[in-house]
Amino acid sequence: MPITIDASWANLGPGVLGSARPGSFFSDFAGAPDQTLWYPSALANALAGKDLDPANPEISAKFSSNGAWYYGTDGQTPSGRYDLETAVLHELGHGLGFLSSDSYDPQTGMGLLDEPTPFDAFIRTPDGRRLSDIPNPSVELGTLLTSPLTWSGANGVAANNGVRPQIYAPSTYEDGSSVSHLDELTYPSGTPNTLMTPQLDPGEAIHDPGPITLGMLADMRTKPPAGPVTSLPSAPLNPVALVGDASALVTFDPPVDARLTQVTGYLVTVTPGGFQSQSDASPIKITGLRTGVSYTFAISAINSMGTGQAVFTNPVVPQPSWKSAIVDRNATPDFVTAVTFRKAVTAIYADSVSGDLKRATLVGTKWRSETVDGASMSGGRTTHNLDGALSTCVSGTGTKQLLHVFYTDTQNKDLRHATYDGKKWKFEVVDGNGPLVQAVDDPNRVRTASDVSVSNACVATADGVQVFYRDNTQGILLGAVLIGNSWRYEVVDGDRLTGNRTTGDVGFHLAAIASGRAVHVFYDSVLKIDRDRNPTTGEMREAVRSSKNPTDWVYRTIDGTSPIYPVSGYGAALTLVSGHVYGAWLSAPNSGLGTPTANTIDWANLSTSNPLPLRIASGSYGVPSQPLALNAKTLLYGCQGRLCAIDIATGRQSLVSGADVNAEQSAAFVTVAGKTGVLVGINHSLRFLKP
Repeated sequence: MPITIDASWANLGPGVLGSARPGSFFSDFAGAPDQTLWYPSALANALAGKDLDPANPEISAKFSSNGAWYYGTDGQTPSGRYDLETAVLHELGHGLGFLSSDSYDPQTGMGLLDEPTPFDAFIRTPDGRRLSDIPNPSVELGTLLTSPLTWSGANGVAANNGVRPQIYAPSTYEDGSSVSHLDELTYPSGTPNTLMTPQLDPGEAIHDPGPITLGMLADMRTKPPAGPVTSLPSAPLNPVALVGDASALVTFDPPVDARLTQVTGYLVTVTPGGFQSQSDASPIKITGLRTGVSYTFAISAINSMGTGQAVFTNPVVPQPSWKSAIVDRNATPDFVTAVTFRKAVTAIYADSVSGDLKRATLVGTKWRSETVDGASMSGGRTTHNLDGALSTCVSGTGTKQLLHVFYTDTQNKDLRHATYDGKKWKFEVVDGNGPLVQAVDDPNRVRTASDVSVSNACVATADGVQVFYRDNTQGILLGAVLIGNSWRYEVVDGDRLTGNRTTGDVGFHLAAIASGRAVHVFYDSVLKIDRDRNPTTGEMREAVRSSKNPTDWVYRTIDGTSPIYPVSGYGAALTLVSGHVYGAWLSAPNSGLGTPTANTIDWANLSTSNPLPLRIASGSYGVPSQPLALNAKTLLYGCQGRLCAIDIATGRQSLVSGADVNAEQSAAFVTVAGKTGVLVGINHSLRFLKP
């Protein structure tokens, strides 16, 4: 498999010559020798026989821009110089998988190994256990990260004359060096296996990986042998029971010793009733419960020796969900939006199975659906997959109303536009099909060749139709205004720090709404990421203008990063109530070790001079996620694979649907026959749900 490497010069600080990491990590994919381990991109692609992430490089590497480098390739490195070829080979070794995913907290002595790699699984502790099997997180793991460690893979051992190779694990943990290298003292400078030791001396040139490194890389293409099972598993962690419709969703984390005791499954016992359910992993859905009755659940882990200690969940009382009516039984939509067009409720959605763009219109009491685009090449249509972000808005009045649909060509990464006058559809590409990727600071904006397929939101005002969308190639927020039959392009945010703008990576999640002539654009801005590209700091921002002039934007941060809540975003929703704009989003608290994870729902009145976010924990309804939708009374959110709602006035939460909505990215509030409900994709169909 080809390997794409993103390499650059950077100021890495004193004493650091280079750094590299895999583009990403993958687990549970076809071809993985061990489905529970996390394989770096290049290795995962080779095992899978295909590129699992074609949009990103397999290895990202940086080399010191201040290094005293020797650029020759003859191995005759002068004293006082560092051999660049050696540094590149070393960092490529890390990018190919010669690295541990461990981390260490020197304040507490805690070790963390959330996503063990095959490298971790082949490392053995002094007592013969696999490093990946040690309770996580734990002080015991932290202690072992600073203890003698060896490699157990057959190829690596054979290359070391039958002796387990020694891993670099000094008694004082060295961030970036410990565990992810061969031992410096065992394999000193001038010996065949020194390339993957942590130190490179001036004048030293190593242009061969060495037999031990090659053997270890070969081992990682095989399944690590299991460690010994000597005891029952301990109790699962973080047990939670979530409200369902005549059911409950039981969630939990594996025991701290799940790898060591080789857990094979879990047993849930229901009280009252005493009946049991067994599954391989969390979550476990328990059905057949009675509405209005309080239930608790005992969860135990199972291994080859038997059933371990039980842990108990919180009590939950099952409740009925909203009523459901099918709108289109021949669609599986992930993206849904809706407007009122010529007095008729109109839903626009993308079918994730066919890739078609569809429209459903309420005529009397019945829904009529049609395919808008994706099924033919006639009249400017396309046959490309259109299952991506979309938005709708209506311009004009009365019989001159026009329906505008902005949607995603996921193959070409373009933003498309369909216009409907009540009789005919017209189609065009708005952006993404330009001749080149334009420089961020170029003030004369034209069509770009960037990927503009991630998000979009449109509004229609007296100043015309305006659409806003993320440039995923450059991480900026773009806009286009329809003037006559042509588009005028602009950069909205993400390009500079002046004028209260940001250089954050903006617009992963995006919403827009018009209040009179005022246009409100609401979006997230990622400020920092971890090695897996997950946000570690981020904020929610708003841009407002009452014209179509690109210089009239006024910017502010609605929810900034803080030590308590470092990341805001993960979704964006807007609604207009009595002239006031309200926004909703999600935020993630500081979790200490590990990446922040969204678990709080936020909303605020954005029409005030100093919006104060109201944060609501979802509690027994589950971790919040997309879809997010908002109207005057209700905030709809994804709740651990289901749909839940919050009454804005009282804060009371309720179950909307217990069906699987894990893939749904959007939902839309509509009013049908005087009843307000929500359009969303559920159970391979588009449905209207109402209380």
